[in-house]
Amino acid sequence: SGFADVFPFHITTRQSLQDVNSRVPRPLTHQHFRPNIVLAAADNASDQDCPAYDEESWKRIEFAADDGQESWDMFVTSRTPRCTMPNVDLETGTMHSDGEPMRTLRTFRLSDPGKPNFVCFGMQAAPQRIGQNIRVGQTVAVVERGYHSLTEPL
Repeated sequence: SGFADVFPFHITTRQSLQDVNSRVPRPLTHQHFRPNIVLAAADNASDQDCPAYDEESWKRIEFAADDGQESWDMFVTSRTPRCTMPNVDLETGTMHSDGEPMRTLRTFRLSDPGKPNFVCFGMQAAPQRIGQNIRVGQTVAVVERGYHSLTEPL
């Protein structure tokens, strides 16, 4: 298909991006990966509570009740395979000639058992029901964990 993003939400975490940035030659921002939800650990959480790539084990997350609405769930469906967009300089729109960061990402982010040759970063997700709001600072909890494979979504 011509469309790589088949789910309405793409989730990344600050902890995972920090790990990526500890390995690549140039720092990346979340904009390089184009998520529409970026989650971060609570200020009082330890690295053990929220390790990098923990989101790859999430099957269902709950957004806390907020502003008079009930809490609601989102299904975390599959890893996000990456195109070469992270190799584009966001200021100039040109591709980095050294093949970075994809060259380095290929050394440690071939993480999906169903598509072992695909660089993955972030998770695709879909809400349990439509019409809910997400706001900055809203609490999110992992409700269910499980196995993910691009060849067996959900």
